[in-house]
Amino acid sequence: MAVVSVTANEFSLENRKKEVLNFSYGEITGDMEAEQYGEFSEGVPAAFEVDNSGEFLFTTAEPCMRVAIEAENWSQAFDGSGVSRARFVGNEGMSLEGEGISCTVSINYPAGEILTPFRLSVYSESGLSVNTTDTGLEVHGVSGLIPLRASYNPALNKDIQFTYVELGSFSGSISIDLSELESEGHLIVTAEDGSQETVDIL
Repeated sequence: MAVVSVTANEFSLENRKKEVLNFSYGEITGDMEAEQYGEFSEGVPAAFEVDNSGEFLFTTAEPCMRVAIEAENWSQAFDGSGVSRARFVGNEGMSLEGEGISCTVSINYPAGEILTPFRLSVYSESGLSVNTTDTGLEVHGVSGLIPLRASYNPALNKDIQFTYVELGSFSGSISIDLSELESEGHLIVTAEDGSQETVDIL
């Protein structure tokens, strides 16, 4: 099972089987089986329990929203503005479409772990994707307009937790290497042109 929490008045959610849940101010239609928690209240997250299909597609016309999906062995979320379409793919990552996207994305690292959220505050002009790798994350579609900020809070290892660390300004695609965080106390950001930035954390 998966718990989907959405702060938006109107949206659609589609799973891998192409089953759809349509939500409009508390009214639910569509063919996806879902159990809603609580009554609808504007500005309050609407939460549903649905089958974990491993992949979900979210669409909305609202300017600001928060979407979080919690499953047995993966968790992803975003919170911000400018997103009209978001695809969540199990332990792999998420992609966001829209215009002037300003948001914080959250994805568990390492893949398959729980309670290990890596959060990245980022701006993208037209689309963004975030994927886990063996050593960290890859991010595509970054705009250098706003510096990236990151937080990492693995529940079982407080020694490597950090909050709102500025990574710098980048455009295009970047990779974030966390493999030396515990041993050396830093992470490494590699830009699209191959240049690297070592960010001291601990």
